[in-house]
Amino acid sequence: MDNLVPLDRVGTGPGGPDDLFVCFAKEEEKCLGAVERLSRYETTNAVVLEYTESRGGAVSHASRMHEILRPLAGARTITTSRNNALGLVMRLKAELLGAADEATRDGRNPRITLDTTSFSKNELLLTLRLLDRLSLLRWTRLLYTEPEEYKVVEPSSWQPPGISEVSIVPTFKGIYDSQRDIVLVLFLGYEGDRALATWEIVEPNMTYVVIPRPAYQPGWEGKTERHNAAILAALDPDENIRYAHSREPRSAYELMWQLIKDQPEPEVNWYVSHLGTKLQMIGLYYFLAENQDSVSVIDSRPYGGAVEYESVGIGQTWLVPGPPTPES
Repeated sequence: MDNLVPLDRVGTGPGGPDDLFVCFAKEEEKCLGAVERLSRYETTNAVVLEYTESRGGAVSHASRMHEILRPLAGARTITTSRNNALGLVMRLKAELLGAADEATRDGRNPRITLDTTSFSKNELLLTLRLLDRLSLLRWTRLLYTEPEEYKVVEPSSWQPPGISEVSIVPTFKGIYDSQRDIVLVLFLGYEGDRALATWEIVEPNMTYVVIPRPAYQPGWEGKTERHNAAILAALDPDENIRYAHSREPRSAYELMWQLIKDQPEPEVNWYVSHLGTKLQMIGLYYFLAENQDSVSVIDSRPYGGAVEYESVGIGQTWLVPGPPTPES
């Protein structure tokens, strides 16, 4: 597994024009990062994913994406409702199969570029698993654009606090034994209330919280700790707190392997909650792909889909390393 590669422009990959380019139009401006950096790029097909319920700038961002992609290959639109990650992935499946068929007809491996920037973590987990099951992940170039900054979202006066439910992400349910203890690995971000509520509802026998270090930007160091002061105050720094690089998928991948390796007998039920960075979650997926029956991924949903922070601006675009090979 290689490290991230910064991209000032996104060109055609070394194998030639893509069979499919996929991006997601959402409210956050960073969703335009990779698309606006396309330069000397070629693709046969492109898909823009959108929600049927628009908020803020999503419509204009989708329009800008189509404007850029139209001269290349045009772009079809797949729409889905919010909180329907599984439905979105099922609709995307047909596009991926079409790209694979086109490559097969030409007697070569498929070439796909997936801009992961604005996928929710559940949407991305399911999409990566779909690519894996279609034997396409190794032929897919992953991109991610980080924001310039995050800002706190003031809660609406009508918005109830806390989370509405905790559930297992579809297809990410590990083997559960009611006679075993529960170990929770909680990747922390800036949603401190959500992390604390998840921890209290799961009531694990053992908890590992993972703090992103170093942070995306030097000025962001310590922000995760401040947002999660309540849960951190209840845990032992030496026993319960771990660290993973905010930008390097390999770091989260290796940390998960280390935690499993260090767990003494008897066997336990492993749960993981992904409230950290998108790039940490990609590394987490690479681990999960090798341990499909060992770990359950839990999702905690805030009331009304409320969030505690939102991204601002367009930062660096990165080429994300693919899954590890036996040699890496």
